[in-house]
Formats: sequence, C-alpha cells, structure tokens
Amino acid sequence: MSTICDTQPPPDPHRRDIAYDKRVQAAAMARDRMHPCHHNNCDEYEFPYVGNYSKGLQHDGVGDVIPSSATARCQLHRSSPLLR
Repeated sequence: MSTICDTQPPPDPHRRDIAYDKRVQAAAMARDRMHPCHHNNCDEYEFPYVGNYSKGLQHDGVGDVIPSSATARCQLHRSSPLLR
C-alpha cells in the first residue's frame, strides 16, 4: 500500500506569520500580567541541607549532604549580589 504525501504549501501563505504574531502576543500578555511576589521562607538557613536543592554539593557515602558543603553554599548566597 502506497501513501501519497501532499507536498504543496498550505493554503494560507501567511500561516507562519500569523502563528508567530500570536506567540508574540501571548508572550507580551504573560510578561505584562501581575505576578505575585515570592517571599523567601528562609528554609535554607533553618534547614540548610534537608529538602533543598543539593545537586552539586558534596554528599557522604549514604547520600546525605555534607554540612560544610551546604554552609559554604549559604555563605556564597549571602555574599554574592548576583545570587540574591
């Protein structure tokens, strides 16, 4: 059984431009709408290495984060204006 593929362009030659314009409008709407302020819950200081993102930190043989590694990350966050 042979399948015939229609290689003709779509009927509306401006289809790509219309789709692009809709994506730009959607992006502008998302950018302009109100976004809630996300407050820091300070878990990084209260629980420095439990339940927080720990990829890239040193871990012990059991898989727990080594506390000095988490402490170093917190000190980096406090001292770097780029990470605030």
